[in-house]
Amino acid sequence: MGISTKLAQRFSELNSEARKRLVRMAWSDKVSTKEIFNEFGLTINQVEKFMLSELGEKDYIRWRKRRVKRFNQKSRQAAIYKEPY
Repeated sequence: MGISTKLAQRFSELNSEARKRLVRMAWSDKVSTKEIFNEFGLTINQVEKFMLSELGEKDYIRWRKRRVKRFNQKSRQAAIYKEPY
């Protein structure tokens, strides 16, 4: 999952406080993806790429597993976000 130069530039424009806030919002169970989009203008795919660039590989995998568990396994969204590993 590579990051385009345009997206990398967008991530580099975020200051350290905004980066920390985005990571906290992504980890939080109470914050929806719509709230992240409204505040930072990032889609869920862009948030995934940001988390991969900010976190280590093991932390990223743990975050993805936690995120998948938040969805009901019978829902359509759960099928979209199914873990490949």
